Amino acid sequence: EFPVISEYEIVVKKKGIMDEISLRVEPQEEMGGDSMTELMALITERLKMKTNLRFNIELVKPGQLPRYTLKSKRFKDLRGA
Repeated sequence: EFPVISEYEIVVKKKGIMDEISLRVEPQEEMGGDSMTELMALITERLKMKTNLRFNIELVKPGQLPRYTLKSKRFKDLRGA
């Protein structure tokens, strides 16, 4: 759905009594401030619409995230850690 994204990672952790969901997104190439803001807003809106959950979106630099071959490896549950 977002061709500019080359890799992503979902991290769930506890924040007080609540669970917090973060989505780390890696674009294919370096993005400027306005483009980055627009992409983050669009991702946030789509995720809210499809899941009814609020995600913290973090854009990372190209090459920063590990390369995953399985979707299950992209999901990290740190609530028990």
